[in-house]
Amino acid sequence: MYAQRAWFRNDQYLSRFKSLTPYIIERFRSMETTDTSREFLIDVLNNFPSYLVPSDYKHLARILNSPSCNSFVDRLRNGDFDGDTVAFSRLLLAFGDATVQDLAQNTESSDYVSILSLLEGLLQCKGYAVVDDEICSQALEFWITFAEYLTDSLFAAGNDSPIWMDSALQALMRVIEASWKKCLLPPPDITSSWDHDTRTGFKAFRADVEDLLQSSYTLLGVSLFERFVQLALHALRTEAWYHLEATVFCLNALADSVAEEGTADQSLLQIFGSSFFSQMTGDGALVPVKCQQTAVTMINRYTAFFERHIDYLPQVLNFLFTRLQTSDLANHSSKAILALCYSCRKTLTLELDAFLYQYERLLSQDLIDTNTKERVIGAIAAIVQAVTPVENMLAPLDRLLFFVQADVQNCLRILSSGLIEEAQPVGLAALKCLVSIGKAMQVPDEVPIDLESSKSAPTIWNEDSGIAIQSRIVQCYEAIFSSLQSDGDIVETTCQILRTGYTETTPGPFVLSPLKTADLVVNSRLSTARLGHILDTAALMLSRNTTEYSNHSKPAALKCFEHSLHLVAAIGCEFLAEILGSQFR
Repeated sequence: MYAQRAWFRNDQYLSRFKSLTPYIIERFRSMETTDTSREFLIDVLNNFPSYLVPSDYKHLARILNSPSCNSFVDRLRNGDFDGDTVAFSRLLLAFGDATVQDLAQNTESSDYVSILSLLEGLLQCKGYAVVDDEICSQALEFWITFAEYLTDSLFAAGNDSPIWMDSALQALMRVIEASWKKCLLPPPDITSSWDHDTRTGFKAFRADVEDLLQSSYTLLGVSLFERFVQLALHALRTEAWYHLEATVFCLNALADSVAEEGTADQSLLQIFGSSFFSQMTGDGALVPVKCQQTAVTMINRYTAFFERHIDYLPQVLNFLFTRLQTSDLANHSSKAILALCYSCRKTLTLELDAFLYQYERLLSQDLIDTNTKERVIGAIAAIVQAVTPVENMLAPLDRLLFFVQADVQNCLRILSSGLIEEAQPVGLAALKCLVSIGKAMQVPDEVPIDLESSKSAPTIWNEDSGIAIQSRIVQCYEAIFSSLQSDGDIVETTCQILRTGYTETTPGPFVLSPLKTADLVVNSRLSTARLGHILDTAALMLSRNTTEYSNHSKPAALKCFEHSLHLVAAIGCEFLAEILGSQFR
């Protein structure tokens, strides 16, 4: 049949084949030539479902609901994934995909209700997802399709929900709980033996569970969230850490649906007001690292909650700072600290000294890596940006620059010993910290700016104390750039420092004179790495329309232009020398 594609649209030809379909289906019932008939049905259901007529679907539904077929699902649920059971699951899923509308709506049909139950059973098989259970991923794809169909039907129905919707939603909730159990992580002694493909497959399954949850929230609403909160609290009470991890993972998947609206705040209060953080901090050795990572991620996903409930910030931040000292948690924790400080900067200004103390302690004990340093110093800088009046920013900003200057001096010390490769990461880390501070010191988008008053009003950044801060910033990046401009990362990060001030409409510590960008251009050579990026940065600076620097823009432009001409001339001389050299060889 597939060899004659033109027949697909010709009922005269197809009718002869369709008359044979009941016999093929009956062959499957009798288990005679099962492989052939099964594969034919799978192929048709997946690629040409309209080939089957309604009577064929009803016929096949009765067979799929027979005791012999039910036994296949029972075997699968007991962990028997041999060729026959897996092949049957493929047929069942193909039938489900082809009849998703009937399965959702025909709540009065015992066959369709039973088949929907069998499809639920495909997510209740023994073994870990993907690793032991090879069909759960395909089963999950069907249920995502099922949820999407319910959503479309609900919106199409308007104010009148279909009479079959409640039954379908009950099935969906059962499937979600089955998927949650499938999300459970194995203990480390099992995962340590997994190869890359196995880890990737398991992560992909969890990502599909996230998709199912997000699709289902539209249908089930906050009740879905509340169910997982109760599961989390039960796991916390019983110290079932892997169950807790899977539950918090599911709550994180719903963050975008509930975090901003505050519809689930009362439920979140039950978690964050419980012993959630104290149990993990008190005896973290007993809590699996992955569980702690997922808990930290939850803080990051629900920063909007902490903006609305600032009383919970101290315990959360204390928890995060203690996790910075654990290498497997430092990355997640520093991201969460950065997110919280950006979102809650105004609330945290009174705790600025405590932040500076914690950061200095971590540095003195050499407890954090360079990425963590970059994020935490940026987090503290975000709080500094919210300090009022502006004059009060100077002292804490001075301390932050002191930490950066210490790294700069360390880089120069290593360079003085001729250890260029060892100096590069130290210098790059210092520059990245400056970038992080510069981004954090930018005025948030939600803060109103009076453009008229900002043009004429005096500012601390034009006075000696503010200029001194800016000079220290320039000294830091110039010291490293002048010694390591042959390194592309050094050059690009230096440009990023300058660019942090380009988007600002009011004076600030990183809103430097255009002449500083011109100086970077002048100090570059043909041998400077990523020279084009420096010139792009200069072009970006000159394209600014801020009138505040109009007096400095023209001389900066002239300096950039003159040096660019020297570079072009140098390129021409090198090219000419190369040609002449080839002529006289």
